[in-house]
Amino acid sequence: MIRSNKLKSNRLKAETLAQGYERVGCDALNVGVHDLALGFTFMDSLAKKFSLPFISANIVDENNKPVFETYKIINRGGLNIGIIGLTDKIPAAAAGLKAKDYIKTGKQLISQLQPEVDVIVLLINGNRKDYDQWKKEFPEADYIFTSGYTGRTYPSSPQTEGGPYLYSVGVQGKWVAEVELTMVNMDSPVMDISQSKETLKTVEKRFESLQKRNPDMKLEDIYADNPNVLKIISKYHVQETKAKLVLDEAINTSEYKLTALDKKISDDDYLFELVADVLKETKKLDKSDVKRSVIRKASRK
Repeated sequence: MIRSNKLKSNRLKAETLAQGYERVGCDALNVGVHDLALGFTFMDSLAKKFSLPFISANIVDENNKPVFETYKIINRGGLNIGIIGLTDKIPAAAAGLKAKDYIKTGKQLISQLQPEVDVIVLLINGNRKDYDQWKKEFPEADYIFTSGYTGRTYPSSPQTEGGPYLYSVGVQGKWVAEVELTMVNMDSPVMDISQSKETLKTVEKRFESLQKRNPDMKLEDIYADNPNVLKIISKYHVQETKAKLVLDEAINTSEYKLTALDKKISDDDYLFELVADVLKETKKLDKSDVKRSVIRKASRK
């Protein structure tokens, strides 16, 4: 819920986010519960002003008519990718709108799009308690990206063989997720190689650390008198062999990468200055609204 004494500052923040999305460039933006907190009319005005591609398959008006585009089809690298937006609920501020059953709606759209696309991506704004059921509910999807959950999926996280591959990138825009899909044979399955690559990186680092004791000897010879370390080395070799086997056998591959937007990532100068200016302005607006609120209360007394 948006507090009335922060309405102006929240509208300014929302408009700034919309301006940032326009500058970055987006193919599809799924509408979630917080997006409609300032009302549909305001959000619709932002979409038109900044040409933002909002989608939602299950947010409808009182006549059950979708108020956003239900999906997008984009082409990347010769692949047609269908993107479907879903949310489990909408806020009270979205007067006149309602959320249809997103599970049922998602399944219907997946069936509709399957003949038209090569890859199906679901964008789901939902509750953490439902997170584990989405792979079972949408087995025909290829990828599921979630919002509304603060946790993050790392490249080392295990994925269900054959998909759908499910990812959560956290909140506050602190991380950027990237999926690199390589198709060699359209008749072969897609194999997630993210975990195997991370395993090889980890094993390599641990072998390097153990090797420091004597760079010129085999690890088994260095630790011949330490059975516990030998067990660990043996375990690492097994992990290494399995990971290499996955990479060698993979024909079509999917690799998930997660990048932290820390100081190593340079800022867009325009957006940096814009955000800095807006934060200053929102503080002024909040102070001004608080003063007016106090004056109104005092006048009532």
